Amino acid sequence: MALDLAGHRGDGLTLLRELARLHPPARILVISDREDGPTVQRFFRAGALACISRQDEPAEVIVGLQRLRTNTRYAGTRIARGLLEDFAGGRMRAPTDALEDLSDREREIFRRIGAGLGASALARELDVSVKTIETYRERIKQKLGLQSGAELGRYSAAWVQQPPCGLKPSPNQPRRSRHSAVC
Repeated sequence: MALDLAGHRGDGLTLLRELARLHPPARILVISDREDGPTVQRFFRAGALACISRQDEPAEVIVGLQRLRTNTRYAGTRIARGLLEDFAGGRMRAPTDALEDLSDREREIFRRIGAGLGASALARELDVSVKTIETYRERIKQKLGLQSGAELGRYSAAWVQQPPCGLKPSPNQPRRSRHSAVC
């Protein structure tokens, strides 16, 4: 099964996880705009067997589908190249990456905050109350060591602009997670 997450409201992890849960033998190929290591890793953990970039050549879809038939994990050319470059350059995501502490829902909200959505718009899009969004915002700030909503906005916007490699840490983050978020 091929799952194209381009234009999906959110990062698609919830949809992917639900598909894998509802039909455990499903072999899923994810096609996504996201190529960063942590997101690709989350796709695989959520149930994808293969993942390709929307920027890959169309032939990559065929290769990915062939790999599904043999139950073999597969990363498309662009994703594999990026992962290898990150590995070779010592930029693989460290286990202490502060963003890794966020739940999938918190990451989704973090990303949407970075895209410029306020609490009311987030609440409408996710069909929850503004109070629920505020609770998530507080949890995210606490986990990332951020002091204010403005700091959260700047940090998440930087992540959306350049996810997640090259993200500069917040000056208020605890020492162990001050390192740039690396892939």
